[in-house]
Amino acid sequence: MNTDTGLKLYTSYLCPYCKPVEFLLNSTKIPHEEVKMDLLNNETASEEYKKINPLQTVPAIVDNGFILYESNTLMRYLCNSREVEDHWYPKDAKKRALVDLYCDFHVQRSWDLIRYSYAKIGMINTPLEEAKKISDEAFVELENIFLKNRKYLASDDKITICDLALLWHLTGLIEAGYELSDKMKNYYESVIKTDEVAFRKSINDYIKERNDAVAKRLEKK
Repeated sequence: MNTDTGLKLYTSYLCPYCKPVEFLLNSTKIPHEEVKMDLLNNETASEEYKKINPLQTVPAIVDNGFILYESNTLMRYLCNSREVEDHWYPKDAKKRALVDLYCDFHVQRSWDLIRYSYAKIGMINTPLEEAKKISDEAFVELENIFLKNRKYLASDDKITICDLALLWHLTGLIEAGYELSDKMKNYYESVIKTDEVAFRKSINDYIKERNDAVAKRLEKK
């Protein structure tokens, strides 16, 4: 990781919304400093952090005094404000619109997509059968709209920030025992293969931290 006090990322190993921003920063070699927030001890609720993100969530950035939060917004901002490969967030209006379209869908439906995994690890009280039904319906919608005629969510040749937005959510679902469709399994592996070493490392780090957090939570019960 490159460090630069000009750009500071507030993040957490446990949060699937943080990993896409981390990966984009590291993959594009954007200099930055990472500040790890302790979600289990509600560090994001501190008065100090509320000044950065009043929503008390991660990720957030401070870029030379400019404060911003929300994962997809952060990725778009980074692509707009730094020199990165065009495929991440294409300058072509039509290609970019497809990325924005999925980002909007993701904001609306990501909680439904991951409902099963959060129910499985006991983070919410939704009955598992009901949670699975919600996730199933969201994935049918995702596949029929975004993967019906394309290899990736917004492109047929290279991944975009859309695919980063979804990847770690899929990882959490797989770890929770959710059975992805063959199409989603193929999609998941095709994204990883675009930069296998980097993706596998990030995924493995996320799984370890997530499992450790779940174990600690169960110990406290």
